Amino acid sequence: MSGRGRYHWSVSTMYRILREQGQAGERRRQATYQTKTLPELATGLSQVFT
Repeated sequence: MSGRGRYHWSVSTMYRILREQGQAGERRRQATYQTKTLPELATGLSQVFT
């Protein structure tokens, strides 16, 4: 660190330090999907005709 508040390190070092502190990770919002319930078409033989 220099005397003027600037830090000099590589990007990989910065991410390593952030990972060690638990502050690095996925930054984008994760997509959430609702589970779709499939319709129950038939419960036995000869119940659905096309």
